[in-house]
Amino acid sequence: MSSSPGAWGIAPIMSMLRTLDHRGDSRPLMLFYAYHTRERMTFREELESLTERIDLHIVWVLSEPPADWEGESGFLREEIFALHLPADKGAREYFVCGPTPMIEVVERALSRQGVPLARIHSELFDLV
Repeated sequence: MSSSPGAWGIAPIMSMLRTLDHRGDSRPLMLFYAYHTRERMTFREELESLTERIDLHIVWVLSEPPADWEGESGFLREEIFALHLPADKGAREYFVCGPTPMIEVVERALSRQGVPLARIHSELFDLV
């Protein structure tokens, strides 16, 4: 296990994205990546590179954004999903990884946005 909390949530997603890239998958993908600061985001450069090879759109969310930040700020919340989810959001699959409190917020927010619970797949990470 990595000692970096940022890697707990993104690591399983990275595995999936790398596999999709390797297969040349052309499905549209959207990643909501929430973290404290841009500089400390795990896999940030690799994710930016993946956007050039697969149909991946990333919504960056920083809780401690720099003054010139133009992305989303604060914590991942329903309003951010409402702004960015595609029109066919109920037909998509959702994979959610991270700490338990974030998972709970995301599951509720997606459900309130009309995403069927059967399409939300969560993997919880919590320290013992």
